[in-house]
Amino acid sequence: WQKNIWYRKRKCITMEKSITEQLEKLFKKWIENQNEEVNNKNENHEGNNYLERYKGGNLRNLDLRNSFTRDGIVNEEAWIKGEKILFILKEANISEQLKDASEGNVIADNGKFWFRETIKSNNYNWKKKIFRRLRKIGESWTGNKDFSLESVAYMNINKRGGLSQAKEDVIDGYFEKYQSLILEEIKIINPSKIAICCGDQGYVGKLDELIKKWDKSIEIKHYNHPSKRWGTDEEYLKGI
Repeated sequence: WQKNIWYRKRKCITMEKSITEQLEKLFKKWIENQNEEVNNKNENHEGNNYLERYKGGNLRNLDLRNSFTRDGIVNEEAWIKGEKILFILKEANISEQLKDASEGNVIADNGKFWFRETIKSNNYNWKKKIFRRLRKIGESWTGNKDFSLESVAYMNINKRGGLSQAKEDVIDGYFEKYQSLILEEIKIINPSKIAICCGDQGYVGKLDELIKKWDKSIEIKHYNHPSKRWGTDEEYLKGI
């Protein structure tokens, strides 16, 4: 009997740990789709193709085919024991990477899961808004003052990355193109709660609808981006 209990627990953990492998398989397909999109972009009318927006400024240094910021679950053991909260943000800010780089050569965050590596390293400043406010969302949602960001999942909508000031039409275009893969990622992560931290842009409503169509039981809350400059943390936590 005890052996069977141990086996079921181990099997459960093994299944949960395979989430990262499932996501990596999805990401490889996703990158292939980005390559195909860039190869076929001339078939679209230039004025209606959001990829044209990458031609301006430092964004021209981005490798549109292969730039891809990985994301997902931070710590799978903590995720299993936690409240299964997924934070969805707009895109990675890779302004420094793009600065003084060669055209078409930058891969956002060097293809790494920046948020996971930062949280696990403990080499970051809790006073930085993005970490402080995401943790406060977790605290307010769970009532746990010791809430840890190691127990969460984190994902961006636009995997290519962008600047400190997001180009909302680019994110909207990316969402329209890849919404089926975005939903597939959410399904693999399989959260109980989702905090969409993207403000009130048009694609946010579409994302909300997409998630609810898949699973109405998931609790969804909406916030501005955690790095938004105005307002106190208390005002931020009121959401949208």
